[in-house]
Amino acid sequence: MKRIFSEMKSLRYALLAFVATALLLGGCGGGGGGSSYDEPKVGVAVTNAPLDGHATNVVIKPATLLDWMEAGVVNSTDSFKTGNVVILDYASGYGTYPAIPGAVKVTTAELAATRLEGIAETGTLVPTGEMMDAVIQRAGITSNTTIVFTSDTMFYAARAYFIFRYWGFPQSQLKFLDGGNKAWKEEIPSADLAGVNINAAPQASTYSVKYNARLRDDLRMSIGEMISEVVPALADGRMLHLDALGPDHADGTTVNADGTAKSLTTDLIDGTKYVVFEGRINGSKPLAQGTLYTNDRLKPVVDIRNLFLDTGWTDGLPTSVACRAGVSCNTLFLALDAVLGSPVYTYDGSWGQWGLYSNDAT
Repeated sequence: MKRIFSEMKSLRYALLAFVATALLLGGCGGGGGGSSYDEPKVGVAVTNAPLDGHATNVVIKPATLLDWMEAGVVNSTDSFKTGNVVILDYASGYGTYPAIPGAVKVTTAELAATRLEGIAETGTLVPTGEMMDAVIQRAGITSNTTIVFTSDTMFYAARAYFIFRYWGFPQSQLKFLDGGNKAWKEEIPSADLAGVNINAAPQASTYSVKYNARLRDDLRMSIGEMISEVVPALADGRMLHLDALGPDHADGTTVNADGTAKSLTTDLIDGTKYVVFEGRINGSKPLAQGTLYTNDRLKPVVDIRNLFLDTGWTDGLPTSVACRAGVSCNTLFLALDAVLGSPVYTYDGSWGQWGLYSNDAT
């Protein structure tokens, strides 16, 4: 299977999108059909302009979320008529920062699956459709829902964004709260919430990912696609691969007391089993995901762009990203997909999978 930069797969998806749109236009009659996959589905109460320089309006500030609370659309039970907002707090411990009022807590176990891929099982991969349905139905998500991702740890919020993109939710429905729970606590005084009526919990839905336009597997790289497509593309400059763990991951600076390389990456299933050696895919470049933030807030677009340019990235260059477990690298995915508007793919297995495929540390 070729990725999105392959003409064959791009054409196939274009044809599928055309057919899906035709079915919506021709078969929905008076049911309000006709919206394309990329057009917003929500009511006017849930709107926001892109932040300065951003290619999309995915990233929002806490003040925008507060506006939606004051508009009464957070956990609204009238979602099919006017749209509603659901806040998904992913992988937070609530030890340092309190949950945002009305937020739905989602654990890593709910959105991470162990799958057989390649020659062995790999952990922490994208969840199954059944797992997704369980989360979105509990959270009251429908086709009219705007979903806001937050967390105590920003790369978890970015991972949730990638997962929902993979399962076919359009960007128009997805928001990333810049700074997450930390920014909410620091920027929204409790007095601002006085008199704001927020339903404590959403009304459960019956929505399923099978109702989305399509599975966006073109945004995800498997081990087979990494070997057959990405590595050759790296060799001839058609693609870039970035390691979100930064230079220390493979440059020999992370060592044991005796000077030997320190193994940090497990097999993503058994915490006592480690990869053969720490490293990066040949031809890849390091870009530590944490360098895109200042105090958990995304840096200005010009600074983010320069960080990518320093790796050899150029606008529109297809880029795959990886880390240790396919989680923290989604900060890079978010930045390219939502902030810079450039093609990007997450290598889901990341080094926890790749590092098990060799016994040669050279």
